[in-house]
This record gives sequence, C-alpha cells and structure tokens, in this order.
Amino acid sequence: MKYDRVGLLVALLLLTSCALLERPYSTHNDGPAGYGAWFALLQNLKLAPERWERKYSALTEETNGAVLIRINQTVAIREDLLAWVREGNILIELESSGAAATQAERTIPVPAILQTHLAQGLNIPATLHGQRQALEKRILTVLETPEEAQQSSLALGTDQDPLLIVQPLGEGIYIYGVIADLAQNRWLSRPQNFQLWTNLLGHYLPESRTPIYVDEVIHGYGPSEVDRSNSAPSWLTYLAASPLALLFWQVGFVGLVWLIGANQRLDLPQPAPTPSRANTQEYINALAATYQRAGAQRLVFTLLFEDFRQQLARKLGVTADDSQLITWAQNARLGESIVDLQTLSQEVRQTTPLTDRDLLARVDLLIQIQRASEENLRH
Repeated sequence: MKYDRVGLLVALLLLTSCALLERPYSTHNDGPAGYGAWFALLQNLKLAPERWERKYSALTEETNGAVLIRINQTVAIREDLLAWVREGNILIELESSGAAATQAERTIPVPAILQTHLAQGLNIPATLHGQRQALEKRILTVLETPEEAQQSSLALGTDQDPLLIVQPLGEGIYIYGVIADLAQNRWLSRPQNFQLWTNLLGHYLPESRTPIYVDEVIHGYGPSEVDRSNSAPSWLTYLAASPLALLFWQVGFVGLVWLIGANQRLDLPQPAPTPSRANTQEYINALAATYQRAGAQRLVFTLLFEDFRQQLARKLGVTADDSQLITWAQNARLGESIVDLQTLSQEVRQTTPLTDRDLLARVDLLIQIQRASEENLRH
C-alpha cells in the first residue's frame, strides 16, 4: 500500500514515545524505572513528602531543618546545596554509578556500621558492587576538614564494598549512595528495598513534622535555573520543562511524516490484489482435487458422514450417538436405510484406504439415507 512506510514510522514513534516520556527515578513515573511506589509509601506513612519543583534558591533561602532527596542516574554536586546542609539540613543523593571512578588520593574511614539500615533480603544488582572509589571520590569532594572525614560512617555495604555513606557536614548530614535503582517500581516484589529508604529517613528525621522534599527539578519538572524573565511567560517555561514539550515535538513530527507520505509515494508500488473467487463450484472442485491428490478418500467420507450425523442429531434433539440414531431409524421404520446406516456407521471406524469407486458408492448410500430421513421428518 502507498502508506505502508508512513504507518510503520508512525507506529514506531508511538511505541517509543512511552519510553521517551518515561523519566527514570522520578516520583511522577509509575513505570518500572520510576519512584512513584516509594513516594506513595511515604505518603501512607504520614510523612507528608512533597515534590520540589521550584528553584533551588528558594529551598536554600526559605527552608531550614528539612530533608531533600535527589535520585537520578548521575547527580551533579551543587555547592549551594552543600552550604544548605551545613546550616542544619539533610541531603540524600542517590545515583547509579556504572562507570569506574578514578583512584582516590586517600581512603574514607568508616568507623561504624549502622545496623539499623542493614535490611535482610535486599535485591542489589551485581553491577552496583565494587563502587568504593566512586563513593570516596564524591565524599572527598564535599569534605572541608579532616574531622569531617573521621565522622563518616557506612550505612549500607561493607568496608571493602560500601554502597551508602553517611557524612556529617557542619550542622547537617549528607548521605550519598550508588544504588539509585534499589527502590524503583520494578522491585515491588522486594519490599525490603523500599523499607531500607524508609528506615533511613526515620533514623535521621529530627522530628515527624520535618519537611521531606523529593527533587523533581533534576528530572526536568519546574522552572529552569536559567533566568528567563525577559523571554517567555512563566507558564510557557513550565511547559517547556515538562514532558508535554516532548509530546508536542512528537505530534509535530508525526504530522510532518504524514504530510510527506500524503503527497508522495514512500514505497514501491504494490501489485493489484487478485479478485477473490466467488464461485462456490470452483472452490469445491479445487478442494476435491486436493483431497484426491492426497489419497484422502477415507477422510472425505468420514467428514461427510460426521456432518450428516450432526445435522440429523440437531433435528431430532438428541446427541450424535450412532446407537440413538439407529434406534430412531428403527422406530421410524426406514426399512433398508436402517441397514445402510449401520453399515456406514461401522465403515467410519475402518482405516483401510478407499478407492474413488468405493467412496462414490458410500456417498450414494449416505444420500439415500438422508433423503429417507428428511421424508420421514416431514411427515
């Protein structure tokens, strides 16, 4: 068809649109790579989490004694947020560090293992192990004094293979880990993964009313950090940073491809379809020739007799059992047709091949029985 190529492109685009719109680690995402289930768990625990979709400057200027959780494939260090932590707040940054980090200049002492966070049955992918260098590189970047290094502690893993570090900074706490995939929606069957983060929050929350913010700006929600006061209105800025922008681009691309396909051929011309055969006689002849070449005379007779038996049983309101049909024929006094019916009923159970002449003879008997039964039923 003329639009086969267009339809293929449109279908491919629509199938991939869900994956494109899906933003991993976002609490807005209820797909396998999202954190929507864990966010709902916090809501059920009456911890009142909120999605942070404002500028970071508002966070550092307006909040105090709060918790900010940032989850993404890679989480860049922000000096303003580190300063916010030192004022008495808690920052949790989780990322999935797949690339090997460079060798750190010195190691981070881990004097204590926080057993309250070590849950049994965690499903940690093997690819996330061996991340000590990545953890040390991040923590060394945020440290300012040797005393801060001495105060660090391990919250998950072992001394040789740490996965989560708790680092006091000033009056606050900085928690960093390389296991962002641990509590994604795809691990709903592993409730221990979700319980780990819940325990972590419960252990460090100063009080139950402490504000808990989950960063969604890192996933493209909310305003951009770039000043656009002299350009577009604020609502356009918000839409440009939301998944709707990607959806608009996709709709525009689909429309462009459709317009191109509507004005020119995108595929080789297809041959005209062959007219369907409406002649029933031609179909029957072709089917008979096929059975004859296959030597399936026995199968043809079995099919014809079974069809006759089913039709007669429906008319009589009985089951298609040979004994019931023969009993009816005897009560109806069909004469020679009774013997013929018994003979054909036994013939169906045979397996020896039939010749064309044998098949025609049995078909003639079947036609005679059918006519005699129909005559009897009319009277």
